[in-house]
Parts: sequence; C-alpha cells; structure tokens
Amino acid sequence: ARPGDGLSGALVRSLAAGRAPGAGWAFEPAAPVPALPEGAPAEAAIATDQTNESVVVADAVVVKWIRHPVPGGDRADRLLRHLASAGYGGIPPYHGRLAVDAGGIRLTAALVSGYLPGATDGWTWAVDALLGHLAETGRCRPGCPSGFSRGLGALAAGLHVALATPS
Repeated sequence: ARPGDGLSGALVRSLAAGRAPGAGWAFEPAAPVPALPEGAPAEAAIATDQTNESVVVADAVVVKWIRHPVPGGDRADRLLRHLASAGYGGIPPYHGRLAVDAGGIRLTAALVSGYLPGATDGWTWAVDALLGHLAETGRCRPGCPSGFSRGLGALAAGLHVALATPS
C-alpha cells in the first residue's frame, strides 16, 4: 500500500461500514472507525522517515501498513489498547489492527489510528520546542520556569501512570 493508490481509503471506508476486509483478513477493533465524509481529501503520506508506510486518509485516519510483518508482531497493538483502556489522552484514538492469517500464523498487516491535522511526531515537536525555548532564554538553568519542560514532564508522567495501570 502506498499513499494515493486507494487501498488505505478503501480499507477505512470498509471498516467504518463494518464490512470484513476479505477472506483470511480480520479487523480487530479497539474503537469504532469513523465514517469519512463524502468528497473527503484523498490519501496523503506522512513525511517522516519511518520503518513502516503510514497513509493519512481524509485528514481523519492513519493506516500504518507494516512493511515486514513478523509472528508475535502485535506489541504495538497491545500497547495502544492498553493506553486507551488506561484513559491516556496523549495519543490519537486507536481504532484497531488489521491481521492476516498466513498459513496458521496471525500477522499484523496494519494499525489504524486517528489523525491529528497539523501534529508532528515527538522527535520533531519536542526538539523544536526546546530550541525555541533556548532561543528565547539563551540557556536553561535549574529551576527555569519553562512551559516546555512542564508540558513535556506532564505528558511523560501521564504516560508512565498509564503504563503502570493494569488493564
């Protein structure tokens, strides 16, 4: 699957309508997949170097196609389900995984999540926020009243609380 080939959009529309992806394929939902509006924008790539191929559909949903599925490769699915069940709000909504039966072995083919228009990955926004803070202050000292550090600390603390919460 690649951005613009229509496969990701067709998958999202099928899942939103409650239709099975096809023989040998199963969608394991975590939350309902939203219906896409008529005339919604087409597919777009996420312009970040990634191990997998992420396709944004209609500025609403991301389909992350797993390029090299491996047995037991459902760790991301388990983690995203756990964070959702713990009520962690620091990530987009997780809709579920697309799995395929390959000779009796269940492989994760794709993960489906919400899309946050205008958002950037943590490797980008955290560094940009820190550099912006340093440009304003010249340097960061102990006790620096930085909104950057408070916000990042709160996000990290919430993540750790959610990870420590049983699900």
